Parts: sequence; structure tokens; C-alpha cells
Amino acid sequence: GNVGPWPDEPATAAQLHRGLVSGAITDNRGVALAQATVTIEPASLTQPVIHREGAFHTWLVAAGSHTVTPAASGFG
Repeated sequence: GNVGPWPDEPATAAQLHRGLVSGAITDNRGVALAQATVTIEPASLTQPVIHREGAFHTWLVAAGSHTVTPAASGFG
């Protein structure tokens, strides 16, 4: 059939993307920045979703450390 064994090599198994990154984007007064964007490096397999209240999440993230960079017009 077309089903193979589970990978034995740690490098191959570590490439599975099963994590979640979430947070909130606010200004220095705590006001939500709903029009912000978020970049995550290394990238997840899905685009970050940003809600009206400034909360964001993305899933299918590889294990390990990531850098989350928010951006919004008028901030920088």
C-alpha cells in the first residue's frame, strides 16, 4: 500500500508542525491594535489570524524558538 512506517530519524520526526502561537497586540496604553499584522519566524504553515480585540493565533508551528514581530500603521 501507500502507507509507510513512522520516521525513525529525529530530524525527520522533528519536522512535524503541531504547535500553536498566540498573543495579543496592544499599544503602550493596552488598547488593542486590530489592524496590526504579525510575522512569525520561522513561519508556520498557516497565516496568523488577528481578531478585532488584537488577539492573534496561528497553528501548525514547528517545535523550537520563534520570533514574533507585530506591525501596525503609525507604530514602529
